[in-house]
Amino acid sequence: MVLGVASNTDHARAVQPLCALIPNGSFADGEAGWSLLTEFDPVGDAGAFVDAAIIDGTQYQGFGGNPGFDSSVLALTVSAGAGFSCGTGEVAASASAATTATVTDRYLRIERGGTFEFQFLGQGLRGLQAIVRVDGPDGVELEHAIYASSTEPEPGCDFGLAVLGTFDADPNTVYIDLFSQGFLLGDEVAVSVELRAQAGALTRCQFTQVDALLIIDNFTFCDVAPNPADFDDDCDADLADYALFADCLTGPGGFYAFGCHGPAMGDFDVDLADVAVLLERFTGPLP
Repeated sequence: MVLGVASNTDHARAVQPLCALIPNGSFADGEAGWSLLTEFDPVGDAGAFVDAAIIDGTQYQGFGGNPGFDSSVLALTVSAGAGFSCGTGEVAASASAATTATVTDRYLRIERGGTFEFQFLGQGLRGLQAIVRVDGPDGVELEHAIYASSTEPEPGCDFGLAVLGTFDADPNTVYIDLFSQGFLLGDEVAVSVELRAQAGALTRCQFTQVDALLIIDNFTFCDVAPNPADFDDDCDADLADYALFADCLTGPGGFYAFGCHGPAMGDFDVDLADVAVLLERFTGPLP
């Protein structure tokens, strides 16, 4: 299994990609062609809420004048809690959607956004993963992590904290290179997206709550992908892009601030892996 990374095939000036929707990739026909699934497994003093639905995405407005999402989007919601100062327990909750498609071009393009929040007292179990998965013939498979964070539980109850974060304030586009991972034109593939949360309390004094919303729209196949190191969208990767990049460094497992361009890796921290992409894709100013 490999991690899908948004990438480009050369250092040349980016061109406008030609893209085609997968069947009902915009969710304009509601759930048609998609299988929506929710599940949770509570043990002891733990509970969860999960939901997978096609909703009106225009209620989620963009920042800085960006238009936000359109009127039909996939919304996955998970809420997992454990402890509540009266017992111990553990729960895993997930919401997912899956469909099938025929690969018609090199890149799978996805628009995604959403929010998350962690609240906890003590070092209980807490985790959150947002994953896009592609399964093809002959065991070819790919996972792309939109967000992934988890902690190992410990028995102490030393502190409490609320962590607010964002998958992305606006619709943000990710390109996943299918050909580099062994997929071919004409492959029949299963495409799925899952939002999964875990919460657990080891002792009576612990409390853990994980809440998240993931919005997905416009699954398409595209012929080319923009340079992932072009942070200012001027079709090159130069020192101006590095300046924007440096201001948004978070380190591994963080989440970048409002106003920052999405990380070069297509995940939601800005760390040394993104530095490597920036150096690899650096073009200097292009005319």
